[in-house]
Amino acid sequence: MGKAGDQLEAARRLAGRLNFLPIAAFGLWSIPAKAFWLIALGLVPWFHPVPAFDSVLPWFIGALLTGPPAFLLPRSFHEPKAWEYRGTFYRAVGVELFRAIVANGDLVNRFVRARHGSGYSVYGADIERLIPKSIFNERRHIAYLCWGMVSAYYAWSIGWGGWAVWLAVTNIGANLYPTMLQRYSRARVMRLATAAQRRRPRRPGFSGTLASEGTAG
Repeated sequence: MGKAGDQLEAARRLAGRLNFLPIAAFGLWSIPAKAFWLIALGLVPWFHPVPAFDSVLPWFIGALLTGPPAFLLPRSFHEPKAWEYRGTFYRAVGVELFRAIVANGDLVNRFVRARHGSGYSVYGADIERLIPKSIFNERRHIAYLCWGMVSAYYAWSIGWGGWAVWLAVTNIGANLYPTMLQRYSRARVMRLATAAQRRRPRRPGFSGTLASEGTAG
């Protein structure tokens, strides 16, 4: 593999260990969301009465069905709009601060680079890899966001206010902010990629790849 390859592999292993905490934090939303439906359906014992199974089941199925359409969104939906390239809105609502604490975020990258050199990057020099990964992550979080919103609404409708508040608030951090982060990052990287293209000879297929993938990641 060589010294450079060994260094990169060591950096990625360190990043993987550091990513454990932000990935585990996702469980603050996902585990209660799953537990809520298991309890509401009567599959897990609970110390309060639960609704009738046949009244919960349609809501449960409906909540599940809200997610898959996110993966059918057209590529044009994922193309950054002009206001997203400016990034003003995302910075104003704290997306840059959120970027610091996510998996492979600023804090993780800063720590890894301090240990293994400033050249470390999750995707290396292959910027095109960021595009499909970013789009997939955005779709995944939109699907979770929709499921979580329906779950929170149903919890509220049956009088389970504590569940509703927890599911709604944690859904913001687990899925709404990650969705905005994907769009903000894709617009930012696309802007940098476009600037880099203007400073160097055109490489066949590069701009075509960016365009076909809905712009940067």
